Amino acid sequence: PDNLALALRGALSPAADVRVPYEAALQAWEAAPGLYASALLKVYESNAAAGGAGGGVPEPERLLAVLCLKAVVNRRWNERRPGDAALSDSEKADVRARLLRACDEKEGALAAQLILTMASIARLEGLAAWPELLPNLTSATLRTDPAQAARGMAALYRVIKLQIAVSESRGGRNGTLAA
Repeated sequence: PDNLALALRGALSPAADVRVPYEAALQAWEAAPGLYASALLKVYESNAAAGGAGGGVPEPERLLAVLCLKAVVNRRWNERRPGDAALSDSEKADVRARLLRACDEKEGALAAQLILTMASIARLEGLAAWPELLPNLTSATLRTDPAQAARGMAALYRVIKLQIAVSESRGGRNGTLAA
């Protein structure tokens, strides 16, 4: 994660001669089998572990880690072609468990991208593969903190909207969700 945080910092550099090698390193790590998605989540979560200030990873790097995670989920959640490195079942389980806390994120841009990542996983796997998702999102909508309740509602909306789109694209026009 330290090398990953350094690469994320370098990839945000305005100077192309600095940025390009770090972007290449991030792409290489994404293509290699391993725990890249979990490492990205660790970088994102490092700010919370440091108490949100000082010693944590700066917000732009955390946001880039979440954007990279979203890209990994969309490209590597399932094997698309033989030989492509897909995420392992254990890494998928780790990512799903850690993403359930997305409604706790206080920063709006980070929460929005985490919610989109959750919705993408639900679209790719179906709700039956992630039975904890809907109960967790439903309980998040009932929180006393209005911002957290709104994030829970936004997450629930995103997941259901994508499930309906998947169901309709599969020929189900009766309003049932894809399992």
